[in-house]
Amino acid sequence: MLYFSYTLDEGFAPQVAEVLRYFVQLIFHRRSRDERDALVDIIRQHIQDPKELETMAQTTAEFLIEQGKAEGIEQGKAEGIEQGKAEGKQDAILKLLQLQFQNVPEVLSREIRNIHNLTFLDTLLEQAMTVQSLEEIDTDFFLESPRND
Repeated sequence: MLYFSYTLDEGFAPQVAEVLRYFVQLIFHRRSRDERDALVDIIRQHIQDPKELETMAQTTAEFLIEQGKAEGIEQGKAEGIEQGKAEGKQDAILKLLQLQFQNVPEVLSREIRNIHNLTFLDTLLEQAMTVQSLEEIDTDFFLESPRND
């Protein structure tokens, strides 16, 4: 392992602190927990003010929290879009059945609303376009399938 010592002009202290913050963040983002602990110990040995490492860790924690929030928002948007597509297809199936047969039983409506897989809903929509009676609509397969998510 490479160790070095240096004498630092006071004017460069903020830049060095910034570089160390960067290294701490890099360590927390790119290294395993075991390696992370060892690297933090090395940094701790070279920092004159022990509170500085706490500040760096806090900054890293804040960054990770913000990153997690951003990822959560993106995931939420994607899930919302998928949910919206599913609801739109459910609405289309029910509207089509209502136009063809005037009255769609509540049980069938509830079963259709419980199907969320877009591929299954597409198949059910095609089925709804060609059936001659509501009895021909088979939601059991779609509801029992493990891929209905």
